[in-house]
Amino acid sequence: MVNEYRENLRRGGCFIKTSKPLKVGRECRIEVRAPGLDEPIELDGVVTWSSAGQASLAPGQSPGMGIEYRLTASARDAVEEALAQLSA
Repeated sequence: MVNEYRENLRRGGCFIKTSKPLKVGRECRIEVRAPGLDEPIELDGVVTWSSAGQASLAPGQSPGMGIEYRLTASARDAVEEALAQLSA
């Protein structure tokens, strides 16, 4: 799990599978909770792709939304530090 979140941070976003995706342009906050963390990791972002309102999806494509992280340098450092604690 930790490696997946690190890779998503490097890429700048993630995909969230959900049957109730938000609309494109909607700002959001993702809370990641994991054993070993006293507080959740909070990631601010904006929806850049959504299956909301689409009549059909491509074969193998899951309903959901693409989130682009909107993190300051200090927020990114704090997330990296929390991930490092999980992998220790």
